[in-house]
Formats: sequence, structure tokens, C-alpha cells
Amino acid sequence: MNLTEPEYIFNHFLRANVAEITRTGVANRTSTDTQSYNGDGADKTFVTTNQPLAISSVVVGGVTQEPYIAYQINLDTKTVTFTTAPAVGVSNVVINYIKGSNWIYPDEPRDDLKKLSFPRIVTTKISENSSWEAMGEDQTYNTIIFQIDVLTYKEQMCTIGSEQKEGQDVATKLARNVVAAIRNNWRTQLKGELFHPTITNNFSVPFDVQNNIFRNIIEVQVQAFNIGE
Repeated sequence: MNLTEPEYIFNHFLRANVAEITRTGVANRTSTDTQSYNGDGADKTFVTTNQPLAISSVVVGGVTQEPYIAYQINLDTKTVTFTTAPAVGVSNVVINYIKGSNWIYPDEPRDDLKKLSFPRIVTTKISENSSWEAMGEDQTYNTIIFQIDVLTYKEQMCTIGSEQKEGQDVATKLARNVVAAIRNNWRTQLKGELFHPTITNNFSVPFDVQNNIFRNIIEVQVQAFNIGE
């Protein structure tokens, strides 16, 4: 998956910045990994050994690089491709990434999941419109709205701080973590493609009795230029 479409870029951002809440009695689905490489001044493409769910940061010569400007990401091929080849150095290129079993998805909510599939976050692009930046310009100014569904399961205990919580408390906490990740990290990890995020809504919905699901919904509006090209 080459990260060019806005829903994949935004979903990748959430995977990299929203930590999984610990589930009582169940192993975490994700973990972090780090790989170092020697720059040679010519190679632009670097491949991770393990399959990444998200690239959390890329550092060259001790300087954190800006995604979608300094480098592009292709999760399917496990590659980070730089715009400019890193200089010659020993272990001067460092890729930090998330690996494991995913729990944040860019698709519609499903009703065929089991208790251990939760908590779960789903991102959906619900609208995208564009206009010309200015008369005679070829660049379009895009406004995109995402819906983020935070889903938790009835009586699935999780640790929040030093307390055991379940249900709506977990959904609410995860929703707050999503909002905090957007607020604190978009400038360094998102603005190369999507910028000026605005949280337009964050609310809980009635308990889904049939599926034993609690849900918080977050709506986020972002801007972009010539997105997807």
C-alpha cells in the first residue's frame, strides 16, 4: 500500500500515534521495532525486515525527517523511499515502526467480529471536495472529512492508568487519545499531505445491544493540496 490516498494517510497516522490500551489477561497486539542502516549517499530506498503496520519516525543523522516531504512510505513493500539519498554514514539512518496484529483499519465498521477483536478503531472518509486554489492555477484545494469509530466490547476489561475499566469508559478514553494525537502530532507527521485538522464532533452513541458494542464517533476535517496525485 503506497500511502497516497487521504484515508490511508490518515489511518497510518493514527496507527503510528495512538497506543493500544492494555487489555486485562490478553497480550498486546502491537509492539515497536527499530532498524538502523548505513547511508551511502546513493541509495534512497530502505526496507524493514518485519512487516510494519506504521512507520512512527525516520531519523537521518540524528534529525527526525518529515514524512511525505523527506520520504514516502509503502507498507506493502516495507519500504521507506527518501527524496534525497541519505549521506554516507554508519547506522545514520534509523527507522522506527509499529508491527504486529492490526487494530486500526481504514474501512467500514463490521458486525462479524469477536470479543478479542476489540478495542478497535475504524476510519472512513465520508466526504471530499475541491476547488481551484486561484484563477488560472492547476492546484486544487481539498477539504476532506473523516469519521473515526472507536469500538469497545461489553465487559472487556482494560487498564487505564492504575484502574480497570470497560465499555464506554474505554471508548471515551481512546477517543480522547485520538484527539490528543491529532492535536499534538499533525504538524510533524501529517502536514506533508494533510493539514489544519479540525475536530468537528466527538460523541458517544447508544449501546449496541445486539453486538455488545460501545462506540464513540469522532469527525475530523482536514485540508490538502492536489491530494492523491
